[in-house]
Amino acid sequence: MIEALWLLFIFPILTVWLPTMIVRLNVPHITQSGAYPNDVNALSATHYFEISVTGQPLTQLLIKVPDRLTIRNINVVDQSLKAVDCTPFITNASVTVNFSKPIAPETRLIVSMQGIRYADRSEHTWLYPIYGKRINTTSATLLGIARIQTYKRQYQLCC
Repeated sequence: MIEALWLLFIFPILTVWLPTMIVRLNVPHITQSGAYPNDVNALSATHYFEISVTGQPLTQLLIKVPDRLTIRNINVVDQSLKAVDCTPFITNASVTVNFSKPIAPETRLIVSMQGIRYADRSEHTWLYPIYGKRINTTSATLLGIARIQTYKRQYQLCC
């Protein structure tokens, strides 16, 4: 009886989780994101995200930039912190990163968007939709949405 109840509980979880994990294994996806510093009073910040390249090699990234944000520079490194040869093109609405050689599966990319500035100094949750173009494809597919939060720090005077 207990075994039957356990199966009734675990089966729905497996039917939702397992296919998602199988699909995710074959599609590049975002594994983490963040900001340094994440303080809204910083004059300039770096927003970053990590992509796990799986399935087919990755040839291009397209990053949609949230309104009121400016980016000065893009830097891309692999899991060993070795620079990845790429050509970034930055506009007010998006960033396109063209890789000189396709990024092989089983590679982790860390994309740093440096010199981030925004007009106001209030707390935000920034959402960056990130698309990737893989080898032998003509259109980019959504890899995920990088979510980056910034906070207003409360400083205290000592003594």
